[in-house]
Amino acid sequence: MGSAQTGTGKTAAFTLPLIQYISENRQRRIAKTPRILIIAPTRELAAQIGKSIETYTKYLTIYHTVIFGGVGQNPQEKAMKAGVDFLVATSGRLLDLINQGHLEIGKVEAFVLDEADRMLDMGFIHDIRKVVEKLPKKRR
Repeated sequence: MGSAQTGTGKTAAFTLPLIQYISENRQRRIAKTPRILIIAPTRELAAQIGKSIETYTKYLTIYHTVIFGGVGQNPQEKAMKAGVDFLVATSGRLLDLINQGHLEIGKVEAFVLDEADRMLDMGFIHDIRKVVEKLPKKRR
């Protein structure tokens, strides 16, 4: 668990070691099955994390996508069908895609709950519990 002021590098602190892990443990991408799952409380934060991952992996063969509600889900379904290493999501759209069969998280290798305190304050505890139940017991 980490806590620090905005702009201090928290996103880099959790994404860079995971990028290194994925780079050193290459596997064929599996449709609908991300290796790393990052949940954020808002679409803005999810998009910001996605941009950071894009910047950090610019010269690497690492695939990521960001999914959140309020936009059409067809592009998100297509990204999941192609397979991704990193999935950044808001809990609502994540659960929607899982329930519709477009996404499986039973083989996630690492799970990050960004701004967990804020998610709890916003009333997302039930969604988080549903997500955690679907995750494998052995994970980072």
